[in-house]
Amino acid sequence: MTVWDPAKAQANLRKHGVRFSDAEGVLLDPHAITVDDDSAREPRYVSIGLDIVGRVVVAVFTYRGEDVRLISARLATRRERQQYEKGIRLHEGSARAGGSTPRQDSYHDSSGRRRTRSVP
Repeated sequence: MTVWDPAKAQANLRKHGVRFSDAEGVLLDPHAITVDDDSAREPRYVSIGLDIVGRVVVAVFTYRGEDVRLISARLATRRERQQYEKGIRLHEGSARAGGSTPRQDSYHDSSGRRRTRSVP
């Protein structure tokens, strides 16, 4: 389940124009690029992917037990959008070349948590 602080969600909407409810889509995007965020005291992750409205969004999140806790979400910069699109092209190219197309659950470990993926 995805959770967030309602006050933080309102502040994020005012500052970045992205609703946390829309940003949940990034966590479901099988093409999202996710990396560790080593700048925080708690384990955090940064994902670039599509929100439920179809925008490329950067979402920062952590795990709290079985829940995913959204911390912030903003529209991706031009460079971040290009990285995301490049990742999709690489994935599609490998599928056309006869590589197997990963199932959506191949982006998650056995406990259902999103695996990290290097930025191409």
